Amino acid sequence: MKCAVCSCLLTATIKKGKYEYYYCTNGKGICSQHKSYLDDKKVTELFINEFNKLEIDEELIEIMYQAARERHENGSYNEQTTIDGINLQLHQMNQRERKLLHSFTTSLIDEDLYTEEAQKLGTEKKTLEAKLRNYIANAHTGLTTLELTKEVFLSCNRTVSEFKTADPDKKRNIVNSLLWNFSVKDKKVLETNFKSPFNILEKAPKNGDLHTLLADRDSNSTSSVSQLDTLSSLRS
Repeated sequence: MKCAVCSCLLTATIKKGKYEYYYCTNGKGICSQHKSYLDDKKVTELFINEFNKLEIDEELIEIMYQAARERHENGSYNEQTTIDGINLQLHQMNQRERKLLHSFTTSLIDEDLYTEEAQKLGTEKKTLEAKLRNYIANAHTGLTTLELTKEVFLSCNRTVSEFKTADPDKKRNIVNSLLWNFSVKDKKVLETNFKSPFNILEKAPKNGDLHTLLADRDSNSTSSVSQLDTLSSLRS
């Protein structure tokens, strides 16, 4: 936590042997906030109010997830049709390669023609194989991202709930996982900066869907999966 007036850190002190209070360290010696104390209960309340911005009703999450999964599965049917089509083309190319080799070994065509046609087939085959790998990878990545995105939303809800009753060490870990900055002035939060992708969740419309809520991450699906996978283990 930082003081929004002088940017100095807030520190904690124990009063009467058991009451914990937070106040500006006033490292620059010019801050009036130095005399403004926040008790532990108030600090917890401030954090909870900010974390509540990340919460989405779990029933709504499940509805959005099922709808997105249904769209994905419907799309997967079309993807599988494309994959089957590519596999058929590759099978036909293998047959053409065998026929071409047979024509060469039985002297039906000369070596120059064989080499030319073999190179053409090889190039076409590599293009189709790359296309096949791309379709398979995208189908797997789409479902993986969907599952991990759902887990991030649920993890946010659980984290907020856990924070309310957590011990100081657990609270600190949760805060460090979610926030870059937490500035306070006059016992109120002046500015909060969530870490990615929680900063997106904070601003996301709570009536969107699992794709639009993280739309800013769609431009790099590999990065999305990697970061979401890390975040899904937040509670461990």
